[in-house]
Amino acid sequence: MLGNITTDVLVIGGGGAGMRAAIEARRHGVDVAIVSSSRVGYGSNTSISAGCFAAAREGNPDACHQHFQDTVAGGEHLNDQDLVAKLAYGSYPQVSQLYDIGVRYASARDYPWIALPVDPGHSETTTMFYGHNCHGRDFSLPLRQYCLSQGVHLHEGILVTSLLGDKGRVTGAMGLDAGGGAVSISASSVILAAGGLGQIYARTDNAAGATGGGYSLAYHAGAVLQDMEMVQFYPTSLGNGAPALYYESLFHEAGARLLNSAGEDILTRHGLVGKDDITRDRLSRTIMLEILQGKGYGDKVLLDIASISPDKVPELEPVLPRGFNKGKRQWLVAPTVHFHMGGASINERAETSLPGLYCAGEASGGVHGANRLSGNALAELWVFGAIAGVEAASTVKGQSHLPQASVDREIERLEQMFPGKDESLNVIRQELKQVMWQRAGVVRDAAGLQRAGDQLSALEERRHDISVNSGRELMEKVKLTSMLTVARLVVRSALQRTESRGSHYRQDYPHRDDQHWLHHVTVASKDGEVQMGTAPVRTTSMPRTGS
Repeated sequence: MLGNITTDVLVIGGGGAGMRAAIEARRHGVDVAIVSSSRVGYGSNTSISAGCFAAAREGNPDACHQHFQDTVAGGEHLNDQDLVAKLAYGSYPQVSQLYDIGVRYASARDYPWIALPVDPGHSETTTMFYGHNCHGRDFSLPLRQYCLSQGVHLHEGILVTSLLGDKGRVTGAMGLDAGGGAVSISASSVILAAGGLGQIYARTDNAAGATGGGYSLAYHAGAVLQDMEMVQFYPTSLGNGAPALYYESLFHEAGARLLNSAGEDILTRHGLVGKDDITRDRLSRTIMLEILQGKGYGDKVLLDIASISPDKVPELEPVLPRGFNKGKRQWLVAPTVHFHMGGASINERAETSLPGLYCAGEASGGVHGANRLSGNALAELWVFGAIAGVEAASTVKGQSHLPQASVDREIERLEQMFPGKDESLNVIRQELKQVMWQRAGVVRDAAGLQRAGDQLSALEERRHDISVNSGRELMEKVKLTSMLTVARLVVRSALQRTESRGSHYRQDYPHRDDQHWLHHVTVASKDGEVQMGTAPVRTTSMPRTGS
C-alpha cells in the first residue's frame, strides 16, 4: 500500500543541518517535514560529534576575515570562496540564535581544556563554542525539541530512495518504511541534508547511517557533485568505530609523542615540529606511510603520553584516553574516516544545479576544499542549514506535483530488488569497506584505484543476487546500492585528480599541482553513466596561490 506525505518544504536528513533548515523554513510560515531513516536528532554525525563549532570572535570583521583566510588556506585553496565567506561571517550570529533555540554552552571554568591554544589551522581570532557537556547531543536534542514545538513534522524510520521531479524541478521523493511499504512525498522545495559516507570504509568514527545516501540521491537525480575524492581521515582513532582521541590538545605543549615500532618519534622524523604542521591530513598521511613502510605496530602506531607534564593533567583530563587514571600511558592508534568535504555543488544560496533542490551540511561540497579545519563542520551546518531553510521557504508556490509515472517506476525498481539467490549482503558490504580502505584510503595510486574500480564492479554484479525477504532487508539492500554508487564516485574522482592536495594523497603524484589542479573534479549522471568533468574554483578576495 502506498503511503503519502504532502508538505511545502521537505527536509531529507535528521541531523544538525536538516533540523536547522527546518526551523528556519518554519519561521517563514510554511509547512515543513523532516524525513529520516533514523530518529531525528539521535542518529546523525552531529549527535555523536565533539559538540563544538568555530566562529570569529564576537563577529569582528577582521576576525571574520581571518577565519575566512584560515579556512581557505586549510582547504589548500580548493574552497569555493563565496561559500567560505558565508561561513566565516555567518557563524558568530549562530551562537545567539542557537541559544534562543535552547542550546547551552560549556565554559572554560567547567572544562579547562577548551581554553587551550586553538587547533591547527585556526588563528587566535577563532573561538570554539562547545555544547554544555561537550557533546553533539547538546545541540541536536534542543534542536529536535524546538522543531517539535514549532510544528515541524518528523517522519522517522523512512529511508528516502529517490528524488522525483516535474517539468525539470525537484518536487518530492520516494521512500521506504520499515515494513517495506513505499511512501511518496510531495513538496514545493526539497532540502538535502543527509551527508556523510564514512560507512563505505572499514575504519570510521561516523554514525551508522553515514552510508552516502545523500550523495547517491543527488547523483541519480542528475545534480552535479564535486570533490568526491576529498575524504578526511582523523589521525588518532583507537579502533574501528571507536571515538578518536583529541590529538590537537596532546602534542607539543602537552608533550605527547607518536612512536613507530623502532621507538622513533614520528612527528620529529617527518618534520611536523610546529602546531600548524599537525593538521589532520598531514598527520594521517604520516602515520599511514609509517605503517605501509612496515614501521607500525601492525596497522597502528603508538601514542605515548607518559611525558605529559603533571601540571597539564587537570585541564587535559576530559580528553585523555580511558585508562589514564589507572596508570596506562600508551595506546595503539591509526587514522579513521572522519568527514567528507565533497558533495552536491551549491551556490551561496544553498541551491544545487537542480531547480527546487537545496543542500546543506556534509551533503554539499565546496566549503572546506581539500581539508576541513576543526569546528568548521558544525559551523557549516548552522550557517548553510539556515540559508537553505530561508531559500527553500521563499520558493514555495502552492501545491507540488509528483508525476505518477515516476512514482510507478520507482516502485517497480524497488520491487525488482526482492528476487535473489544466495549472496550475502553482509559479506558484500564488508568486502566493499575493505576495498575502499585498502585502495582508496589515506594513501592512493593509479594501480590501486583502478583495481578498486574493478572490484566495485564485481561487487555491483553480485549485489543483484542478494535475496530480500522483509522490508528491513530491502532497506539494507537499498543502502548497499547507494554505498556502491558513492564508492564508485570517490574512486573515479580520486583517479581523475593526478596530484596530492589536502586529504587526497596520490603516492604516484605526491606533489600539489596548482598549475593544473586548481579545479574541482565534478561528477554527474548522464544516460546512466558517470560523467567526469572539472570546474574552476570560485574566488573572491583571497587569491588562488599555493604554498
